[in-house]
Amino acid sequence: MSKRDSILQQIGSESLSVRNIPENNNIRVSVIIPAYRSEKFLSRALDSVSAQTYQDFEVILCLDEPDANRLPLIQKLLQPYIDSLPLKLSLSSEKSSPAAARNRGIKQASGEFIAFLDADDWWEPTKLEQQVNALDRDPQIGLVYGKALWHYPDGTTQEHGHNMQWIPLRWSCGVQHSTLMIRRRLCIPFDERLSAADDYRWLLDLNDQGVSMIMIPDILAHIGVHGDNLTSGNIMNFPLQSARVHFSRGEYITGAIKFMLNAVISLTQLRRQNKQSAEAKV
Repeated sequence: MSKRDSILQQIGSESLSVRNIPENNNIRVSVIIPAYRSEKFLSRALDSVSAQTYQDFEVILCLDEPDANRLPLIQKLLQPYIDSLPLKLSLSSEKSSPAAARNRGIKQASGEFIAFLDADDWWEPTKLEQQVNALDRDPQIGLVYGKALWHYPDGTTQEHGHNMQWIPLRWSCGVQHSTLMIRRRLCIPFDERLSAADDYRWLLDLNDQGVSMIMIPDILAHIGVHGDNLTSGNIMNFPLQSARVHFSRGEYITGAIKFMLNAVISLTQLRRQNKQSAEAKV
C-alpha cells in the first residue's frame, strides 16, 4: 500500500463522509469550501462554520493536494473537526482551479441550499441563520448575499458589497462570494476555463437565467487579503479579470469598457493609498 493510500485510509477516502452525517438525512445547507495550501487559514474558516447559530448543515471540503507527503499535515489539521462537524472531504491529487473545486462540491451537495466559503475567509455567527430565514420567507428568491469586511495585511479593513438593485451586476459585482447562499436546484456549474473571477461569471449567468437575488445589508463574512490569495496582488488584476469574464461571454465591448473604467478606478485608489502612506510617515 502506498503512503498516500495508507494516509487516505486513515482520513477516510478520496471522497468520503468523515463523521456525523446520518443516512437518509434532510440537510438544509451544504457548505462548500475549496482549499489549496490553506493550512494557515482553514481552521479559522472551519471554526466560523462550527460557531453558526444555525446548525442544520454539512461541510464539503474540496481539497487539492498533489503532494502525498503533505497528507499527514491535513490529517492533523482536520482531526479536531472529525467529531464536531458533519464533514465530507473531496480530495484531489491534482491542483485544480477554484471553479473546478467548487464544482466537485456542488456534485456532492445534498442540502436544499448551498453556501460557499473560501478557505481564507470566515463568517459572522448568524450568517447561515439570516440567509435561511430570508429564503424561507420568500420562495421566489433564489440567491441571498450580504456585505463583507476585507482585512488587509497592514491591519486596515474595508467594507465591500452593494445592492445590485442600485448598480446592475453587469457593471459592478456587488456580491462577495463568501457571503452568498443559493437554492441548490438553481445552482449551475462554474466556468472552469477561468482561473479567477469565475464567481462573477457564475453570477452573470444566473442573472441571465432570471434568478432573483436579494441583499441582507449586514456584514456576513470576513475576507482575508494576503499575498497568497487571488484577492490581493497586482493593482491591474481586478480590471483584467473582470474583462476576461465578459470576453468569455462574448461581450467584447462591455469587457473593453469595464477594463478601462476599472483601470482608472484601481489607479486612483492606488494613488490615494500611496498618498495616505506618505502622509502617515511625515
